[in-house]
Amino acid sequence: SREDRGRARLLAQLLPRTVRTRLALTQVGLVVFVVVALGVYFAVAGRQLYVDRLADQLEAQAQLAAAAVAPALETGEGVEVIDPLVKRLGARTDARVTIVAADGIVLGDSLADPQTMDNHGSRPEVIAARRTGIGEIQRHSATLDTDFLYVAVPIPEAPGAVARVALPLHTVNDT
Repeated sequence: SREDRGRARLLAQLLPRTVRTRLALTQVGLVVFVVVALGVYFAVAGRQLYVDRLADQLEAQAQLAAAAVAPALETGEGVEVIDPLVKRLGARTDARVTIVAADGIVLGDSLADPQTMDNHGSRPEVIAARRTGIGEIQRHSATLDTDFLYVAVPIPEAPGAVARVALPLHTVNDT
């Protein structure tokens, strides 16, 4: 039909006519592809490097939190003593700090009321900390309804108890 011939002519006009032009367009396309692929790779690699460094910092903060609450745990103190201490720790570190007892009960949390929180004994970072000495995971917090990077360490003075420190992942994504 006449319409099809018109489209064919328009397409023929848009296509490069010389080999030199075709080669130049191919090279430009290849360069654009490589630049985009490298940009994506470096963005992903850079984010992972940042998360790894952040996890190291959170581990150090969790070790400090564990040392800070160890005396209270050793003497058998409960939520009424440990939670205010954890809230002060959280305010000084700008991170969420949580202390989980051996039975999974939350004894202190810097951002929430521990008495309203679920049992944390089955949380993957808590299980990993008890098994291997450190638990690190990125997951959604049901309590605060946001994604966090969690790092947990055992508290040696209170077998089974865990100190956990977390930061929201939106800070990582923003960076």
